[in-house]
Amino acid sequence: MNPRLLAYLRSLGLSKDATDAQAWEFQTGLRGLQRSISNCLNYVEDDQQARTNCDLQIRSLGYSPEDPAKLLDTATSVRTKPAPAPVGGDGASTGGDLEEAQRRGQEIERKRVAEIEQFATIAGCSEEFNRKLIDDGVSAEMARERIFEDHQSRSRANVAPDMPGGAPAQHNRNSVTGFDVDTLSAAMLFGRGLDPMTQWATNENGTPRPRKVAGDLERKVEEAYQYRAASLEDMIRMCARLDNATLPVGRQGLLQTYFSRGFSTSALSAVFTTNVNSELLAAFMVAEDSTNGGWVRESDVSDFRTNERARMVNGGALKKLPRGGTADHADFEDAVESFKIARYAKQFVIDEQDVVDDNFGGVAGFVPADLGVAARQVRSDLIYTILLSNPDMRDSVALFHANHGNLNTSSGLTVDGKLAAVRKAMRIQTENGRNLNITPKFLIVPPALEDVAEALVKDRTLITGADTTKPSLNTNATKGIVVVSDARLENGVADPTDGSGATTNAGSATNWYMSAVAAQHTIECAYLRGSGRVPQIRPFVLDRGQWGLGWDVKMDVGAKALDWRGLSKATA
Repeated sequence: MNPRLLAYLRSLGLSKDATDAQAWEFQTGLRGLQRSISNCLNYVEDDQQARTNCDLQIRSLGYSPEDPAKLLDTATSVRTKPAPAPVGGDGASTGGDLEEAQRRGQEIERKRVAEIEQFATIAGCSEEFNRKLIDDGVSAEMARERIFEDHQSRSRANVAPDMPGGAPAQHNRNSVTGFDVDTLSAAMLFGRGLDPMTQWATNENGTPRPRKVAGDLERKVEEAYQYRAASLEDMIRMCARLDNATLPVGRQGLLQTYFSRGFSTSALSAVFTTNVNSELLAAFMVAEDSTNGGWVRESDVSDFRTNERARMVNGGALKKLPRGGTADHADFEDAVESFKIARYAKQFVIDEQDVVDDNFGGVAGFVPADLGVAARQVRSDLIYTILLSNPDMRDSVALFHANHGNLNTSSGLTVDGKLAAVRKAMRIQTENGRNLNITPKFLIVPPALEDVAEALVKDRTLITGADTTKPSLNTNATKGIVVVSDARLENGVADPTDGSGATTNAGSATNWYMSAVAAQHTIECAYLRGSGRVPQIRPFVLDRGQWGLGWDVKMDVGAKALDWRGLSKATA
């Protein structure tokens, strides 16, 4: 908001602690001269010509441009109606600059009146309504908004477009609508409780991405706030006006008439898809994911075919070489784990009945946000399914097994438990006769063990053993171990790779796990290349016995344990 406008609103009683949204709400409640002055002050701060015109118009209303809350001295004020030029002490006119300012102020006022009359005539407003707009001193921009609201309340029909019939659809602001696709997109975001400045998302080849809001777009966001309460029917009609589409009076048949003009390229498609993108991406980005943080490796793959993850097994130690001798060849072999990514998807629709009921249907039910959370959970479900299902590895032995040296029984996570022993078991892992010295960095526990885990890795001293009063040094607290807790480990998790949802892996309130950093070949999560590692959205139109519009959402992802040495499991 322009600092001058904000200062003026505060002089009228706006709290100094008010947010921008509260300031705009306060401004829209002003009437008469106060509203007219506030409209003058609502200009782009860097526009010097707009500032000059503002000062002239405020002067023409009889108030001081330096402090619009104060009246000008009667000897120096410039009013809309011509006033005798003041004279100096010698009787000579001192009009000069004052007369020029008066002339320019009157010209601005004549232009304002002419624009209001033009808009009111096009919309078919009454003479009384037209005169009230002029007398209230509202700007031409604000008059357009009131004219549109009056027109909607009278007939719920469109204003005829100010262009030749049959012209191609234009998504640009024009003198009749006073808004464009970006303005309506931001308005819908406001109405859904999202901040367009930080949560606006675009759709690039189906992939939602955050949109940078600056410059002209920032101004449109400010203008959009006034449309935040628009109904679903209002939003459809405003989009139709941008597309030069004539819709029927009433709510019946709105979508069929609109869709017959091509939904995929319409303003309605752009506005609604922007809202869906933003809600879904905002929910996806903030949804909790305990598999982030460094213990799961991420990658991108090119297709849905089997992907192999091969690495060279560590060779034996270097041997002493006699003088003149030849070094032995190191023995290496490929260690290969294979997996595929899969597609996980859902769809949702807005039915024509939702329009008739003035209800956003699935959108009002927060379906995009729910799907954003669901898309985020696919990754976690896949990874915790690996921990709980204990799949076979390349050697046909289960991931956690005594033969792998990473299954620790009778090792409950208690104050006097076996955390140190499990850490040791991972540290002494070997491969091909070489010591790996893998450092466990993550303690992965069910919620029932979270508090105990936090104490074991953070408290410098613990009371253990027979002496219940003398604390002992807690060596675990110096290892930099990070606690990860997830309800799936306790409640169990349905296997996402089973499309029927019938396969469920049971959890446990006592079992716990440790993991090294992802570079130690722990678990890999792979995404389809080009997806941006986020869900992808596609709009469509319902047909063949259905009326409405919808979106489908997909997430292409897969996961696989790459090696057992950087992972361990402990049972009580």
